Order: sequence, then structure tokens, then C-alpha cells
Amino acid sequence: MRKSSKFAFVALMTSAALVITGCSSSSDDASGGTKACVILPDSASSPRWENGDRPAIQSALADAGFESDIQNAEGDTAKYGTIADQQLAGGCGVMILVNLQGAAEAVTTKAKAQGIPVIAYDRPIAGADYYVSFDNEGVGALEGQAIVDGLKAAGKDP
Repeated sequence: MRKSSKFAFVALMTSAALVITGCSSSSDDASGGTKACVILPDSASSPRWENGDRPAIQSALADAGFESDIQNAEGDTAKYGTIADQQLAGGCGVMILVNLQGAAEAVTTKAKAQGIPVIAYDRPIAGADYYVSFDNEGVGALEGQAIVDGLKAAGKDP
């Protein structure tokens, strides 16, 4: 995993830990658990969701002592909502959502009504408590430098 990816996951898990710890209670209601519920958007648009993000998030949450429920909506907004309803009923302490065609906004509203904080991951979500993403400017600078380096290696003057 690249350095920027590792940083993003550390930031995500730190945010999740702070949110869960801050919202913990002595009761066993949906908003007091140490379960992080994650919804990934699909596996067709990019293999990263299943091959990179899922194992990294699962590992980071486990290392931090949290149970995780990570599911994939497979590009289906109705399935996204169904997954969310099941997760919310199952005792989430925090929801980590990757928006799928706006479906995460309704989930965010439901979660917040139950006192469950929401972390928007990779894509902004209206109403989310936190937003964790990559440093897009930094990524662009690295990509630009890679192009320049490639051109120079090919004997071209950029």
C-alpha cells in the first residue's frame, strides 16, 4: 500500500476510534457499540474497493479493537439502503460510508437520527460528521512528476 493510502487509513481509523469512544455509553443501544459499519460502493468500477480498501479497513479496525461489518452495495442504490438498514439495526457505533449516487445521504440522516456518527470516506456526503480522503493535490503532484520522469527517461524534454 502506498504511503498516502496508509496515511488515509490511519486518519480514518483514528477518526473512527475517536468517534466511537466519544459516543460510547453504558447502554447497549445502537449508538453505543464498538462496531464500525462500512458500506463500499461497488466492485465493478475499481478493484480497489475489495482488493485494497476492504482488507485495509478491516485490519485497521481489528488492530484498534473494533468489530467491523463491511459490505458492498455492488453499484445498487437500493441494496445500499438495505445494507444500511440492516447495519443500523445491528448495533453500529459509527458508520463509514462511501457515497454511491447520493444513497449515503439518506443513510446519514437515519444514522444521525439514531445518534450514530457518520464518516464520509473518499467521497463527500452532505451531513456527515467527518470526511476522510486522500490528498488530491499531493496525488496530482506525484502523477505529474511521474509523467515528467517518464518523459525524461524516454529522452524527451518535457
